[in-house]
Amino acid sequence: MGGPNYRRGYDAEKNLCAILSHSGQNVWVERFHASKGTFDIIASDRKSMWLCQVKRSKRRIVSLKAVTTAFREDLSRMQKVKTPPGVLKVLALYIDRQPGEVKGTWRFFVVEDQQIVEGPILGDCIHGTDAQENIHAGDPRWQNLAEDLTGGERS
Repeated sequence: MGGPNYRRGYDAEKNLCAILSHSGQNVWVERFHASKGTFDIIASDRKSMWLCQVKRSKRRIVSLKAVTTAFREDLSRMQKVKTPPGVLKVLALYIDRQPGEVKGTWRFFVVEDQQIVEGPILGDCIHGTDAQENIHAGDPRWQNLAEDLTGGERS
């Protein structure tokens, strides 16, 4: 496996896959291994599909302008991809735990042809290698996060 930055990105991708897979929404998830392409994860349910680029940052990114600056090339590639209705292009950004915080924060940005729109801030999620343990322990935070990701609908 690659160096520490590869591992950090890999952990974030695996965590998002676990969140989506265990959302209770009959979501199919596929992670593109060692992806150097436009999207890292593709997920779908009966109503929609998500094409996700996963990023991880050690520093807090607070503004939409900072996101567009930090990830300009990725966002530009994503905007060029034409999609049919029901397909969302999503930049999923995991911000590592900051001093004084208990956990890191997920932020989601829907990338449209002409604009980028931030989705809900999901600060109460769990990341890293303990993801599967928390899902199997029935941790309710996973269900809350899954509901936020899928619009709150249950199948």
